[in-house]
Amino acid sequence: MLKNITPNLMVKDVNKSVEFYRNILGFEFIMGAPEDSRDIITTFQGGLRLVHALVKCGNVEFMFHKTLDEEFPEFKGKDINATMTLYIVVENIENFYNDVTSKALILKKLNAQWYGMKEFYIKDPDGYILGFAEKA
Repeated sequence: MLKNITPNLMVKDVNKSVEFYRNILGFEFIMGAPEDSRDIITTFQGGLRLVHALVKCGNVEFMFHKTLDEEFPEFKGKDINATMTLYIVVENIENFYNDVTSKALILKKLNAQWYGMKEFYIKDPDGYILGFAEKA
């Protein structure tokens, strides 16, 4: 049985991604791996360059990686973002939207869809498109 999904996103700057997801979207820093080290840290330290990180908000997790092409050679030479959106269900979407609008690039404003969801879309620092939705 499937339990959850944690997207692994290749990003230009792991620290910048962590800061965006923490400061703009309210995620918590869970762990990270500093550059040129095999240590794992559990407290975010902005001056320490990370190559991997895990953030979490509720049941939603993201992993950020400076590179994935060593592990998956298929990624070598590819753009870091994909032609997909990540669709995240939230509670109190109006409050969340009002909090995020001044801090992030809004691609689609909050609106009600014909299929019964209220949703909006933003772009993160690496070009990943994040959709946030709540049942209307």
